[in-house]
Amino acid sequence: MVGSPSVSILMPTHSRTDVIGFAIEAVLAQSVGDFELLVVGDGCAPGTAEIVASYRDPRILFFDLPKRLPQKDLSDFSQL
Repeated sequence: MVGSPSVSILMPTHSRTDVIGFAIEAVLAQSVGDFELLVVGDGCAPGTAEIVASYRDPRILFFDLPKRLPQKDLSDFSQL
């Protein structure tokens, strides 16, 4: 893909290894092919990265962020 894609799709996920494949398939089935799919995990369940990687499509990018901090910890950003 040369340049930026026409469409960016953000797919958040957490513990949904049972359906992440179906969601990715739904994106791949669309008529627009000039896209990037950004799958963003919030401390994902084991196996999520492997499912996403199994698609071997350079338009699909996976980011597994650390588990979200509790709300009380977000009050003082100097601790981050």
